[in-house]
Amino acid sequence: MKKSVIAIVALAAFVLIAGAVYFLMPRGAKPAPSSAAKPNLDSNLMAVAERPIMQALEGQAGQADVTLGQADKDGVSVAIPKNSFASTTKINLVTPEKIPTPDAAVGELIGAPVQIDAGGPVRLDDQATLTFKLPADKIPTTTEAYRLRVAYYNGQEWDYIKPDKVDLAAGTVTFNTFHFSTYAPANAKDDKVANDWVKTKVLQDALNKDLVKPHDVYSAQAVDLSMEKLGISDPEAKDKVLKSMLNDPEYKEMQGYYKTNDQMFDDKLKLLIGKKIAGQVPMPLLKKALMASKATGGTAAVSKALGNAVEGNYTDAAKEIGDFITNQFVLGVAAKAAVAITNYEIKTWKNSEIEAAFKAYRDGSNGYFYGYNNDPKDFDAVWDQMRGIGRQIELEAIRQANAVRKESGMEPLSESQEQSLRNQLKEQYRSQFATRLERENELAEQEKKLMKIMDGLRAAGIFDSTTGPAGLDKGFDFENKLDVVGHFVDKMMKDINRFDITDKTGLIADKAVSVDDLVQGVRIYFSGPDGKKDYAKFLKDRFGIVLYPTLKELEGDWSGTMTITDVILSEEAKKMVEEAKSGKKSDDGCDFNMDFSQLKGKQQPMKFKLKAGSETSGTLIMDNGKKTTEVPITYDQGAIGGSFTQDQAVATFNWSATKSDDGKSFGIDGGMNMDYKGLLQIKAGITAKK
Repeated sequence: MKKSVIAIVALAAFVLIAGAVYFLMPRGAKPAPSSAAKPNLDSNLMAVAERPIMQALEGQAGQADVTLGQADKDGVSVAIPKNSFASTTKINLVTPEKIPTPDAAVGELIGAPVQIDAGGPVRLDDQATLTFKLPADKIPTTTEAYRLRVAYYNGQEWDYIKPDKVDLAAGTVTFNTFHFSTYAPANAKDDKVANDWVKTKVLQDALNKDLVKPHDVYSAQAVDLSMEKLGISDPEAKDKVLKSMLNDPEYKEMQGYYKTNDQMFDDKLKLLIGKKIAGQVPMPLLKKALMASKATGGTAAVSKALGNAVEGNYTDAAKEIGDFITNQFVLGVAAKAAVAITNYEIKTWKNSEIEAAFKAYRDGSNGYFYGYNNDPKDFDAVWDQMRGIGRQIELEAIRQANAVRKESGMEPLSESQEQSLRNQLKEQYRSQFATRLERENELAEQEKKLMKIMDGLRAAGIFDSTTGPAGLDKGFDFENKLDVVGHFVDKMMKDINRFDITDKTGLIADKAVSVDDLVQGVRIYFSGPDGKKDYAKFLKDRFGIVLYPTLKELEGDWSGTMTITDVILSEEAKKMVEEAKSGKKSDDGCDFNMDFSQLKGKQQPMKFKLKAGSETSGTLIMDNGKKTTEVPITYDQGAIGGSFTQDQAVATFNWSATKSDDGKSFGIDGGMNMDYKGLLQIKAGITAKK
């Protein structure tokens, strides 16, 4: 009897509890200067030894692009795009005779500084690009390039900002800016690198936790899409509905469900949106929109909603509109858009321009600090003056939203919707600026704690290539190691459920961990091949923490998904595929006449059982309804492994098991590799829960 399409596909299907057919189916007035922003240009100056541009280079920035200086000749080039200014503006570029003296403990200038002047403090509508040519003896090695910075004088001190591009082969660093001042290529000291890393990590953690409010973004998108589906395009009506909803005590009460119970949040959100639409949209507008709505299945729902609204029965009207919203898949699209926009918002805070805007908002500025001129806490003035960077934020958010809409089969944002999104972004950043300001002291304390940890790790030689653990000696530079070790410290604190720092060690401390214990944990975890196993033993001996679930805890029924991640054909198999297209059959009777590339990305529900035989061994039981297969497994500190053969195809799997913080739920993820006689490999990812 002729074999099935191919044994390995059948094997994969068996694991998926489905036949191979599945895989083959197509499936105003200037404010008084703040003390923090007063320029300090006349004291503590140092002479500039080399001045490549002694006579100022001049250019007119306006309706055409203009470039001043040549990097190879002058040490720098400054490219200013057209329309960077509202009117034609004279630009001067010169190597100054004197500059404020940099703090040697923070960084050092490694090339001639330049001063760019546009007749006074100014913010650009588009970013100018500075390209510095590094002196030949100052070009670092690849592993030392992490120190490279562009120094910018902010009116009070030198800021050391990461360049947008580093080209070691050409010996250049490139930096984009929306403001003019005094600049120089520079190196930051390791203490400065570590300090900046700590500040960035603490802020990013806070942003991911609660400074950025994704539920507000989600809700705003849901309101906009819901009203669009109902045919209501009036921007004022949308704005009224959204503001009423965000300020409603009911909305504030439901926010906690966003992460803990998504379905509960969605159920409450759709009803609240329905209630606000029914209660806030003027009746003539609501009636006209509902009757004109052409959305699928909308006629009966909106007519009923309209009848209830006319009678003043807003509760039932809200329910009808809420159900209508659900039927239009609005929440799914809103969720995707919210994720895209929120992730971008968090990412923007890594931009030095956003950080500068926040500092101008916090302290106020007299024009010298990054070109801002505003009173403290005057967000509107700061937002208006962000100019080019603000427009970049808006354009990217619009692009993200349109990408989601296209994927969902919807038309791009209309002009009024784009403006609505711009307004939404402004209010989101207003909230983020205000919330961050309120939490400055808390963030400062977090910085102190993390800096103490990193100082302890540095003192113990963890980051040193000779004294550090072998697992960190992979060609990483200092910043790479900060990232890797920083994430591990988060993991260890979560593993032991201790998030404060103490001088006491081990179990002597209550709800806190010592820097010494963290150092020891890092050294053990990254020590080598057995690091993870030794780390688990360390936690058990030191803190009484069992890091991984026991195999006995994993016993029972599991459900999840299996996704094919890659399909690899040998050269012989590729030839057999081509021959099969012409009608020729393979020698072993297998039919290769199929498009194997269609398998990649295919996903199918997966169910199985685990049974423990001992602490380190057990059985994986798979049943596709026709046949049951039992596979011996090994278990070692969360690692599940095994293999089996069926229809001449060999399947091997390596999974990792985890348990929730409360120890009541368990998860598995990992991979499975299926090989058919060396001709075909199918790789798949597994995720499952119990």
